[in-house]
Amino acid sequence: MASSGSRSPAAAAVAVLVYLLGATGRSGATPVRLALAGTAVGASLQGVIYAVALVDPTTFDQFRVWRVGSLTGRDPGALLQVLPFLAVGALLALGLSRALNALALGRRPPAPSAFPSPASGR
Repeated sequence: MASSGSRSPAAAAVAVLVYLLGATGRSGATPVRLALAGTAVGASLQGVIYAVALVDPTTFDQFRVWRVGSLTGRDPGALLQVLPFLAVGALLALGLSRALNALALGRRPPAPSAFPSPASGR
C-alpha cells in the first residue's frame, strides 16, 4: 500500500497524464477528449491494481473486502454513527430529484421515436 504522503503527488501525476493524453491532436483538450482520456487511464491503472492484488492472496482478500465493503465484525454502533448522514443524504436526494431530472433533460427537444405511439397518428 502507498503511504498517505505519496498519494497526492501520484494523483497529480495521473491528472497531468490525463490532460496530456486528452490534449494531443489538432482539437486540443476538449471535455469529451479529457473524459475519454481519464477513462482510458483509469481502466489501465485499475488493471495494474488488480494484477498486483492477485499476486498475493492476503492482499487480494484485503482489497476485496475494502472494495466491496463489509459489515462483518462491526458493532451495531457503527450504523448509528452513519445513520444521520444517510438520512440527510436521502432527504437531499428526494428534495433535489425534480431539479436534477430537469437538469438532466437539458434544453434540446426529445428525439423522434423510432416506434411512434398509436396516439401520434404516424
